[in-house]
Amino acid sequence: MKSPDGLSGLTEVGGSLVIQATSFETLEGLENLTHIGKDVVISGNPNLKTFDGIGTLSRSTEIGESLILINNDSIPDLEGLHTITHIGKNLFIGSKDSMTSLAGLENISEIPGELSLLQNKNLQTLAGSPPLDRIGGLQILSNPSLKSLE
Repeated sequence: MKSPDGLSGLTEVGGSLVIQATSFETLEGLENLTHIGKDVVISGNPNLKTFDGIGTLSRSTEIGESLILINNDSIPDLEGLHTITHIGKNLFIGSKDSMTSLAGLENISEIPGELSLLQNKNLQTLAGSPPLDRIGGLQILSNPSLKSLE
């Protein structure tokens, strides 16, 4: 299976949406989602090429709790997430070796919990990061290519 296209009728997930260790190449099929009540976890999907395909979710989403992106190395950027506007708790991005910036997250207005950037080998800049006035915590660890916080 190359995408979750069998879920195209799904409009809301009351709990968490976890896409982990799949052979998905796209997230097409999730375009009708408008609300996730808890966490969105996208982790360990070596064939996933883009976050595009989440459709309405990425146009006007509210993620009730955390957005967790780990080990999705074939995705070079976060552009498919460019219009997420609200995360209820934490944003965690880790072990994403192909990512060089945070472009795609610029429409998030607040992160009440932690913003964690961990072990992103080629992250060079925080350009594209959310224009945050307030966050609950900040972790920037083991990002050896990151030269400044600008």
